[in-house]
Amino acid sequence: MKTSIKRLCLLGVLILLPTIALAQGTTGSISGTVTDAQKAVVPGVTIVVKGIETGATRTQVSDEHGRYRVLDLSPGMYQVQAELSGFGIVLRDQLSVAIGKDTLVDIEMKVGGLTEQITVTGETSSVSIGSTTAGGLITTHQIAELPLNGRSFLQLATLQAGVVTSRGTAKDFTGGFSSTQLSIGGARPEQTGFLMDGTNIADVSDKAPSSLSGVLLGVDTVQEFNVQTHGYNAEFGRAAGGVMSTVTKSGTNQIHGSAFEFHRDDALDARNFFATAGAPPFKRDQFGETFGGPIFMNRLFYFGSYEQLRDRNSVTQFARLPDANAHNGLVPVNGVLTSVGVNATARPYLDLLFPIPNGQNFGDGTAELVHSEINPTDEHFGVTKFDLNLGQKDNIMVRWSRDDSKVSMSQPHPLFFEHTKAYTRYFTAQDQHLFTLNVMNRVRFAANRTNRTDDVVPEGITIPQSLYFSTDPHFGAIDITGVATAGSVATTPVDYTQDIYQFSDTLTWNKGNHVIKAGADLQNYHFDGFSFSRYGGTFRFRNVQEFLTLRRSATAQADRFTGNLPGTDTHRRMRQWYNAFFVQDSWRAADTLTLDYGLRYDYVTDPKEL
Repeated sequence: MKTSIKRLCLLGVLILLPTIALAQGTTGSISGTVTDAQKAVVPGVTIVVKGIETGATRTQVSDEHGRYRVLDLSPGMYQVQAELSGFGIVLRDQLSVAIGKDTLVDIEMKVGGLTEQITVTGETSSVSIGSTTAGGLITTHQIAELPLNGRSFLQLATLQAGVVTSRGTAKDFTGGFSSTQLSIGGARPEQTGFLMDGTNIADVSDKAPSSLSGVLLGVDTVQEFNVQTHGYNAEFGRAAGGVMSTVTKSGTNQIHGSAFEFHRDDALDARNFFATAGAPPFKRDQFGETFGGPIFMNRLFYFGSYEQLRDRNSVTQFARLPDANAHNGLVPVNGVLTSVGVNATARPYLDLLFPIPNGQNFGDGTAELVHSEINPTDEHFGVTKFDLNLGQKDNIMVRWSRDDSKVSMSQPHPLFFEHTKAYTRYFTAQDQHLFTLNVMNRVRFAANRTNRTDDVVPEGITIPQSLYFSTDPHFGAIDITGVATAGSVATTPVDYTQDIYQFSDTLTWNKGNHVIKAGADLQNYHFDGFSFSRYGGTFRFRNVQEFLTLRRSATAQADRFTGNLPGTDTHRRMRQWYNAFFVQDSWRAADTLTLDYGLRYDYVTDPKEL
């Protein structure tokens, strides 16, 4: 038994060897070697790393090999100051720290007094020490400068090798209505992990947290984001495809902000080839602002953002409906127009739900109705964030974001529209505590909610309850083969709400040539919702004549009906835990060799229904 356990642990270590040492979720690091003019290492040098934008400082001391490393730094610009008695002060300025990157800053000390200072600006190595993860960083510059249709920053993820938009994912209620469903390394979109400030923000379908407008707003709130396609370390799990980690912007000592407006309309659009009129109307406005600054200099900061999207897009639809003759009880039978009459029960449905088409006649009792409808889309997005620096010991962050979107989509049938709403609420609180110069702990709590509702309802008409097929408080559907369905045979109405309560704790110990990390990630999933199939009931007919006469044959009545039994309850309240524990070590065995290894244990509980 002991031999089996040893083999299992050894196998786990070998599997996790191609990992990295950095907390690629939200931070980077600065490291280097301190030498003198003769290239001899200098131990005992006090290294002070200072955030240029916030004034936050961290202190380290170079070890006996002259090495230092300052871990878990938020993305941004930094300066490094080195001082030791007998040497002049060295200041390295304008150093950029990015998510998941180790910025190499070697320092050369020169003999002199502490009143002397040598300043070097913006010179660092582009080498990321110890990183073996496949993927890459989307920088602040790329986010700001590259064109984005709809200002959805996740589009930039496809700049990384192996990341593609999943064309096979349906743009529907469960697919997210968007082009942000991404496949990494050929995996399904559901196998991609999405993190914001280190916490899980996957949507109710466990896919990209996109909105009904088809985009993920908030590009101006993103500091940068990292795409890990594979080989990520033991700190990350759950995602078999890859991990996308986003860090939001923070306030700084300078008051800063921005405002924008993007407008598009149909002035330069061409007419849809199938449209019967001119260019269909189209108007899109996207506007917003960001603002941030200090509440107390070097201590307490705020950042906020608001963005709104208004889209009025016209869509040309084609409906095949009973023609004018059918409304008078005349349908082709063996090529001859024959009077079959209209059953008195079918008449009110025919007159109310099937407008007379004015397009091409297909010779089978149906004709075409071409109609253009405006599909309105509205979305509101906002972020509020506060950062508090309590000296070198504690850094506290609280962020709250929300997104509300709704869309009304026309159907082939001109009298029915699909109304879908969605909203997200993300709350994250984080405390980063420094026990000693080399021991740090980061604890996070998140409460994230995703909700979606969907229903197909009539517009422009009122269907009296006397025409309902069942006791359900919802009209069902009339489904005639080859004819646009009056109503919906889809799974509607739907109302899904997912709450994720997440607690994570990570301890980092910088010991000599080793960076040891251990932690836990506990996520409690709450799913509450309902969905109905054939809500209100559905009558099915093989052709127009069968619908008009309500007869399948001379002796059989047309009675193909599907629906829910009275009292059917599809409301569900599910609870489930996802828990993970990990330990990992990054050992810099030599200047040219770093070994990374770790173990991770994940388990998911069985869903429990309340």
